[in-house]
Amino acid sequence: MSSGALGAGRRIGVRPTAAAYGFLALALANMVLAINFTNNQLFALSFVLFSVLPVAYWRARDALSGLAPGAWRVANVFAGESAIYRLELEERLGQARIGVRAAREDGLPGHAETVPGHACHELAVGRPAPARGALPPQRVWLESLQPFGLFRSRLALPDLPGCLAYPLPKGPQALPLHDPANRSQRQDDDVDFAGLRPYQPGDSPQRIAWKALARSGDVMTKRFEGRSGHEVLHLRWDAVAARDGEMRLSQLTAWVLEADRLGGPYGLTTPLEDLAPDSGPDHRYRCLKHLASFDLGRLEGPGVPGDQA
Repeated sequence: MSSGALGAGRRIGVRPTAAAYGFLALALANMVLAINFTNNQLFALSFVLFSVLPVAYWRARDALSGLAPGAWRVANVFAGESAIYRLELEERLGQARIGVRAAREDGLPGHAETVPGHACHELAVGRPAPARGALPPQRVWLESLQPFGLFRSRLALPDLPGCLAYPLPKGPQALPLHDPANRSQRQDDDVDFAGLRPYQPGDSPQRIAWKALARSGDVMTKRFEGRSGHEVLHLRWDAVAARDGEMRLSQLTAWVLEADRLGGPYGLTTPLEDLAPDSGPDHRYRCLKHLASFDLGRLEGPGVPGDQA
């Protein structure tokens, strides 16, 4: 395999560093002195210095050859945290690589790491998420300054995928568990048919098994299994005492996490969307995604003063 080819077909680029230009200036100055003084030892030193540059260039090309990147993995985070991207980097030529690091398009290079030969190494890249919202995809490279720091070799990695930064969960208000305005009874009637039972006074006529009555003459009632009668918690925008939009979103985020931890069904109502009561990881994700992408600029009227700021 050539130094510029990888299993993924990615090209390795090599560029001189500031140290390379300084090293070249030193070699040229030494050559000028050798010519002026006709000094054989200075001539020999000049030849040695000049020979270092092509050797360093070719070694820099080999520093990243044979490395095959996988796909990035990342989990959504909360505002103020750093999204940690992880990628499996496979070394295919049996040569340990030292000083390998990832560099983001908008940030400083990461920590230098060693990739063992004929092995997979997990590469991690941190990306700050200072505010809620979507982190867009971003370009990232694998780079090395080996062997002498005179050349920087770069291998383009798959772009960092986008992820969400949820609002920071905080707020002084406790989950409104005991406020009747935020609770209701959910009637999940007729969820799953569970058979028949003898009729009991008070059963709804709609649940009488009329076909069974016609066949046998016995009055039977259809029985269903569901979560009928379970209390539902409603997390409402206007139940938050804060008047600033971002503070409301942070308080609602804290409520969603606490309601999810309790395990019962809960709904989320904001001026832009009404999420029906449910529970589980998928519902928690839908709620947090809505809060993360909430557009305060769409709010109108005096109901939420300060949200436009």
